[in-house]
Amino acid sequence: MRELCSIVLPRNLVVVDLGCSLGENTFIFVFEVINAMSDHSLEVQFFLNDLPGNDFNYIFRSLESFKKMVAVEHKGGTLPPFYVAGLPGSYYTRLFPSQSVHLFHSSYCLHWRSQLPGELDVNAKTYLNKGNIYIANTTLLSVVKLYQQLFQMDLLLFLKLRYEELVFGGQMVLTFLGRKNEDVYKGDLNHLCGLLALSIQSLVQKVQ
Repeated sequence: MRELCSIVLPRNLVVVDLGCSLGENTFIFVFEVINAMSDHSLEVQFFLNDLPGNDFNYIFRSLESFKKMVAVEHKGGTLPPFYVAGLPGSYYTRLFPSQSVHLFHSSYCLHWRSQLPGELDVNAKTYLNKGNIYIANTTLLSVVKLYQQLFQMDLLLFLKLRYEELVFGGQMVLTFLGRKNEDVYKGDLNHLCGLLALSIQSLVQKVQ
């Protein structure tokens, strides 16, 4: 954070967490930035972004207790003035004016696609990836290719949009899942999605 400030020399700092979700993890990144900026005079504006279906009201209700926790952790030390706002919307769309953000952060969110591949019509009589919610052992190689193409398109779009929104010298910190094995049918994410698909199918069968 200090390196970023020395490069950009902003009057105030705009920091965005993309895919903030809700719960205990939501404020971890905010807390780390505040710690890094302690004893600094810059004002920090945080934007917590997620899809409109996220429970932003829960986040806002948690703000006061978070601020009290920050004050206790710093034991009366000087804190940067900071402000937190919610920003509903997909990070596969433009979210900010051009060159207005100093730091983007996203943790374990970019494996979520913007949509299903267009060729996977869930209403079709024969669904090409039946019984699966992602790539699993029974997924056709043609379907795997569709997901790979969509991932490339989504990631390129994401980087293009963030490039337009970052100030000159701004930075991004991105953490997302990768694959250790070239075999697309192996990996922790595939196993996790397979278990999740089985759980969802079990719930559907009970409802039926």
